[in-house]
Amino acid sequence: MKKLLVCLALLALAPGGTTGMVLTRESFSNGAPGSDMSQLPTWCYHEDSFHTRTWSGTLAAGASFTTTARFCTTDEAPPYGPGPEGFRYAVWFATKQSVSLSVTFPDGSVRAAWPFNGFLDGCVVPQMYEATGRYIDNIDSGIYTVTLTNTGSRDIRPQEPLTLQVRADFIDVNFQQTLCPPEDRRLV
Repeated sequence: MKKLLVCLALLALAPGGTTGMVLTRESFSNGAPGSDMSQLPTWCYHEDSFHTRTWSGTLAAGASFTTTARFCTTDEAPPYGPGPEGFRYAVWFATKQSVSLSVTFPDGSVRAAWPFNGFLDGCVVPQMYEATGRYIDNIDSGIYTVTLTNTGSRDIRPQEPLTLQVRADFIDVNFQQTLCPPEDRRLV
């Protein structure tokens, strides 16, 4: 199974303009070298894209961090568009924290992450048949915005750091069954 990890950049909107989130890991690939995919755009995600970014750090009380992921249209990445890609967004922390995590879809609708496997976790995935693994549809092209907010009344300090990861992947049945909260699975 081909993995496409996307841990998306965070833009600090913290009071005082300071950020405690630090990029700790990054890697990128635009498809196999020499393949048709390697000629597709690098500024939007399409079938066979690969990108991982992981941030860890602190978040002031009431502050938010946001990041975006742009999935290609079929005009930008013909004939694939976003292909059978999707993504998982999750936050974990050293101690229990008062945080919220959500994704805003290209159409403006918002979906909150769910408690799952010890994280706040969510998935945006294509619909597919569970028995055969065949795809029914792709996710929508466009910009998805992931928002992490400290909803508590105190700062999250360096002794109790947050880690945000958004993982986009070539989605299959196993990915949905093992990594996605039941509420976000799109298996029929």
